[in-house]
Amino acid sequence: MQQINVMLQNFEKIVDVCLEYVLTRYVRNLEDTDIDELEMLLSKVSDKRKLTILQRTGNKLSRSTALHEAAERGHNKVISTILSSFQSSTKLHPLLIEKNTPLHVGVSKCNLEPVMTILDSLPISQQ
Repeated sequence: MQQINVMLQNFEKIVDVCLEYVLTRYVRNLEDTDIDELEMLLSKVSDKRKLTILQRTGNKLSRSTALHEAAERGHNKVISTILSSFQSSTKLHPLLIEKNTPLHVGVSKCNLEPVMTILDSLPISQQ
């Protein structure tokens, strides 16, 4: 039984890495007009899994998550869609992402709208 649990945990990690890669690549090539497709994709993924894949440093090849990519490209609607895709009881805290956060990326690229969207999503005590 323990071996099966270990296999399931490994499978979960593989699924997370694959989802992280797909979502990051998808956002990298996304236009703001494709928001409906992004909403559909995010609706198929549980909040727990979204938190796992969006609060990492990113995949080992690019070191960025889908939020990093959206902030870098100035995709404000994409950031809003990702942040609002969580159930009200679960919120992604964009500053809890390790090291270089999407906020850092947005500021470094002088993308004001994404920066404001990220700041507006923070709990009042963090602003």
